[in-house]
Amino acid sequence: MDFLSSTRSDPVYHFDSERVEEAVDMLQQFWAQTLLSVRSRDNQGARRSLGCLFHSLQDFYSHSNWVEMGQNSIYLHLLHPGEPAIPVASVSLFYASRDTGKCSHGGLLDSSRHHGARGGINKDSTSPFFSPHHYLHGDAARLATAATITTLRDLRDAVGTESFLRLFSVWQQPALVFVMDTTGSMFEEITAARLRALSIIQARADSQQPRTYILVPFHDPGEREQAPASQHVVLL
Repeated sequence: MDFLSSTRSDPVYHFDSERVEEAVDMLQQFWAQTLLSVRSRDNQGARRSLGCLFHSLQDFYSHSNWVEMGQNSIYLHLLHPGEPAIPVASVSLFYASRDTGKCSHGGLLDSSRHHGARGGINKDSTSPFFSPHHYLHGDAARLATAATITTLRDLRDAVGTESFLRLFSVWQQPALVFVMDTTGSMFEEITAARLRALSIIQARADSQQPRTYILVPFHDPGEREQAPASQHVVLL
């Protein structure tokens, strides 16, 4: 998105030049295209549109003054139109004058940094040469990360876990879970359960599935783990 000739200079893809409303519309188009591609099993196309979405989504936190406004949570309106939207500044000319109260992008890569509203608010990096607000990079990165994780969770909920894992070429084999009561008074039952669990695992030693075994111990509410170590069940 930063290097393609079709997108690198378009402010809509990067939440630049007060093009917030257009950028939000673009994000929602990327989201709709991702869902469509996943559901049609076009995973390559889905990864492409999702990557574009993430770039723009993360740029919002680096290129807007969301962090400077003291916001410490993600802006849900970006992908959820039903969430309340905050007022945005009107679009101005490329070289905004200082008396408008607006800021430039700033940094060595900003060709307008010497004109009009000098300086800038970008938080793309921790370098003061590239990011005038470099000292807020950590805050912007934290929110961008949280927004990315939230989007991934929303995508999983929208398309289902199987399609979500397929999108990222993740194939998770099933696991066999043993849930055992480790209360001290259950010593004899624990011993029998341990032997039974061991026999199940041994019987599946030569099979392909499952190859993952999980032990979930529990005990009476309020009881502390006072049973001898020999009574505790450990399978793996």
